Amino acid sequence: MAVNQKPVSFSYGELTFGSLSDEEIARLERGDGVDAETQARIAHLGRFFSHIGSLGSVSPRDTSLEDFLTPEELQAIWRETAESGVDVGLCPLLH
Repeated sequence: MAVNQKPVSFSYGELTFGSLSDEEIARLERGDGVDAETQARIAHLGRFFSHIGSLGSVSPRDTSLEDFLTPEELQAIWRETAESGVDVGLCPLLH
């Protein structure tokens, strides 16, 4: 990160739905200049999607998570995969 460059923050929505520019994605790949909150969000998203992937029944590409999990089940997994004591709000897939 450049000397005068301020760490940037990305929301769950920005990280989840691909609204980042090529430059922002490159920053994430390098681990360059993102704040601690963004790093924690990235780790949480990794745990969440890893858990979803471990369910096994959510694999066909032509289906959606809602075909396998209720909104309540998605929200429960979202909270279970969060860091202890951190309020992560509503799962971004439910917005």
